[in-house]
Amino acid sequence: MKNTFFLLIVGVFISPVAWSADKIPGVLLWGRSVNLAIPVSGVVSSVKVKVGDHVSKDQVLLQLDQRPFTAIVEQAKAELAKTRQSMLETQREHERALVLYDRMVLSNKDLLQAEADYLAAKASHESAQAKLRQMELEQTYSILKAPFEGKIAKRNVEEGQTIVSRLQAEPLIMLVENSRMKARIQAPASAIN
Repeated sequence: MKNTFFLLIVGVFISPVAWSADKIPGVLLWGRSVNLAIPVSGVVSSVKVKVGDHVSKDQVLLQLDQRPFTAIVEQAKAELAKTRQSMLETQREHERALVLYDRMVLSNKDLLQAEADYLAAKASHESAQAKLRQMELEQTYSILKAPFEGKIAKRNVEEGQTIVSRLQAEPLIMLVENSRMKARIQAPASAIN
C-alpha cells in the first residue's frame, strides 16, 4: 500500500487518491523562526536552554554577567543625584537673583548669569536622566528572553563565552515556532484544480 497524505495549501485540499506522497516533491518548513542575539557586550553567565527544549514566551534563554551592568546603573544613579542637587542649588540661586534684581540690588548681567547657570544645571540633570534610562535599557538587553513560544532549534553559545556586539550582534540561539508548520510543494496546476 502506498503512503498517502493530505496537504492543505492556501485553503485547497489535494486528494490523496489522485496523488501519492512519492509523486509530489515538497519541503516542510517551520511556521516562524528567528535568530536571537544580544545587542550589548558582556560575558555569558548562564545559558538556560539546550537544543530541543520547549520554551514559553518571555522565558529567559540566557543571561550575561550582571555585575558590570549593575555597576554602570549605580554610577548613573549617583550622577543623577549629583546633577539634581546642582540643579536645585542653581535654581535657588536664580530665584534669589530674581528677588535681588527686582529690588535693583543685582545687575542685569548677574541675573543673566544666574539664569544661564540654572539652565546649564537643568540640562545636565536631564542628560543624566537620559543616561540612566540608557544604562537600565542595556541591563535589560543583557538578558535574552523568548519573543514567542517555541522550540530551540540551534544554540551557538556557551557559559563563559564573551559576546562582543559593537558592529553586528551574532546569532546566539535560533527559536522556531513549532505549533504551525508550512508545507511547500511543487504540483501541477491540474492537481490544484
